[in-house]
Amino acid sequence: MIALFLRKRKDRARFSGKEEKFSWCFCNFVQALFARQVLWENCANGVATLPLQIAIYDPGQILLAHSCTRLAPQESCQTFMILSDLHMHSTYSLDGNNTIADLCEQALRLGLTHIAVTDHVEWPPNSAHQRPDYDRYFAELRQCQARFAPRGLTLLSGLELGNPHEHRADVDALLASYDFDVVIGSLHWLAGQNIHDTRCFNEQDPYEVYTRYFGQLAQIAATVDCHIIAHFDRIFWPGTSRFGPPQIERIETPVREAMRALAEHGRVLELNTRFLTHEPGWNDALLTVLRWYRAEGGQFVAINSDTHRAAELGRHRAIGQALVEAAGCAPYVWQATPTLA
Repeated sequence: MIALFLRKRKDRARFSGKEEKFSWCFCNFVQALFARQVLWENCANGVATLPLQIAIYDPGQILLAHSCTRLAPQESCQTFMILSDLHMHSTYSLDGNNTIADLCEQALRLGLTHIAVTDHVEWPPNSAHQRPDYDRYFAELRQCQARFAPRGLTLLSGLELGNPHEHRADVDALLASYDFDVVIGSLHWLAGQNIHDTRCFNEQDPYEVYTRYFGQLAQIAATVDCHIIAHFDRIFWPGTSRFGPPQIERIETPVREAMRALAEHGRVLELNTRFLTHEPGWNDALLTVLRWYRAEGGQFVAINSDTHRAAELGRHRAIGQALVEAAGCAPYVWQATPTLA
């Protein structure tokens, strides 16, 4: 049975420069199969107001929590409470520091309702293939699902595929062998160089490197069966430390082409929150990319922490939400996100 929790606000709300009395939003919900469409159709009718908060509870599983601003009939509901983090790493990743249970406990402390543990699968150049022991991973994951579901946490399986477009046969075999809830495609290597390192630029024009990076992201979106494309800004991290924040307009064409590829193939763009408090100019560049993503047909953005430590789970979520909303997109919620009008 679905329980609907509402918290009302008695004062007045201000929308588009006009004051209007608070009005209730009663949303008619069905089972999870129809939740995404019904939720957004009701919000799009223009009767929801801040800070109405809704949580849909299906025995042992919170599907969505939602906060809407008032909307004109032609607009779409765009303001969410961010209650999911779908990109994080446990000790099943070589660089992970906490168990799956540790991540679950921290998620509950933060009030999250969905998390996905997406440990690394990598094919490093000149090194051995890296992947979790999935028999152990799924056994531990299922134990944690049974333990934390009664406390309101939906724990999802997942993986982060590094450079999957270069290892299609291995990727296809892996995805056929296990039933992952969340599949993330990412780019960690460019021309054999680790993009975490400023040496990946090798005295090249940084904008040529940025162009190649977004070209590779477009290939992942077009060729790999994944839900989310991770950290579109990853190449900017070493680039910014060496050259300063990117002048994003200089690479508008390749960035837009990558965003278009995501939209055309139904991939969700990730806004990785690890460095959202970077030096001045950083968030402005990210906002520009998010706006191009929306202009090219993208709709939803997965706001993920990509944490490797439980203490950093969900960091900078408020900044991420503000950027996503400013771009005209909406935060992605696993299996509860409809299509924007």
